[in-house]
Amino acid sequence: MTLRELRLQAKKTVTEVATELSISPRTLYAYEQGTRGMDIITLNKLARVYDVELDEAVKAFTKTRTSR
Repeated sequence: MTLRELRLQAKKTVTEVATELSISPRTLYAYEQGTRGMDIITLNKLARVYDVELDEAVKAFTKTRTSR
């Protein structure tokens, strides 16, 4: 599963998630496209927003980065 798929599974929009993370929608989009790196703190916040374990968020981010 990719980051975008996790967001869709959580039934959240880019704007909603970006607001919860205190980042711009453009930044979240870059994460979802795999064009921008993400630190572990942001990944942990993202896991909480998507209600998944941190390792699942890391796997999704890795899949996103390698599939672009």
